[in-house]
Amino acid sequence: METRGDVNAESQARKRKATEEAAMDDVLEDGEEDMEEEEEEGVNPVVVMEGSKHGDGSLYKPKVDVFRWLYSLEETGETSMEPMRLTLPTTECLPTSTACGRHVGGPMLQIFSIKVAKLPRAAASGPIQLYGFMAVRDLMDPLCNHVFNHTRDDPFVIQDLHSDPFIYLPGPKKGVNMQARVLFEYDVRIMGGEEEWRDLPLIDGVAIFSERTCINAPASYRIKGDRGGAVDI
Repeated sequence: METRGDVNAESQARKRKATEEAAMDDVLEDGEEDMEEEEEEGVNPVVVMEGSKHGDGSLYKPKVDVFRWLYSLEETGETSMEPMRLTLPTTECLPTSTACGRHVGGPMLQIFSIKVAKLPRAAASGPIQLYGFMAVRDLMDPLCNHVFNHTRDDPFVIQDLHSDPFIYLPGPKKGVNMQARVLFEYDVRIMGGEEEWRDLPLIDGVAIFSERTCINAPASYRIKGDRGGAVDI
């Protein structure tokens, strides 16, 4: 039989334990917030287009959206424009010709580097094998201008995330026109073994870079994934 003193002691012990757990939760939350602020310092969050996921099919659902129409987001083909397409002189631009118009420069978006900033929470340690694509779409030619494009059979491997977190880029295929907004489309996954169902999404969606907010100096932007992963561009 429990006495009143035993019940009171047990009740006080439960209260003390609850108080300690609450205090520990506060410490953990404060630490997580500080860590998040430290990681975000100097890195701007990207503007993400809502309902633009490849994994859940939301990107391909019928919607009245000017961006989907202007930038042909339902088209997955690669741009056919070659580098220097509008720079190299043609037969119409000979000194004796009067058909050639005036050649002027224009604003461009240049990507200097892309790196993995954070892995999804369930990612295994060791070499990271990435596959999928990242592509730029501009209004000069809205088809995919790939800066990263690897199949699951030919992944890009990061041996050590701490010493070399960068994703080396082969492209883009052509210059990126920045006279209007530029869309950056991405769907990158991490291989989790031989079975594809074990793979983890790193980033998935469409980001918008505005010609009015991009400045004439390098800047870092962070693309966050739904599972805790992040990529800095």
